[in-house]
Amino acid sequence: MFNVDSLHLEFSLVAINTTSSYFGDAVLQKTQVAVIVDDLFADERMIEDDNAIFYSDKIFEITNHPLVAEFTSGAGTARYGTAQ
Repeated sequence: MFNVDSLHLEFSLVAINTTSSYFGDAVLQKTQVAVIVDDLFADERMIEDDNAIFYSDKIFEITNHPLVAEFTSGAGTARYGTAQ
């Protein structure tokens, strides 16, 4: 099982978001990415006091988060080169 802390999850989601933006896709604002991470870590029991969660336990929750659905459907409000 893989674990991930909030900092690394946010970094990964921002990287995906930025790459998609570069190719012209409508993406999320950085604050929206932070909301996804905050929602996933809210009220979670952390692994071994390292502020991490098991990534595999959260796949369904990540992929079904309303903001992730917005991103994957191309309904984001940000575009490459716009201030976030």
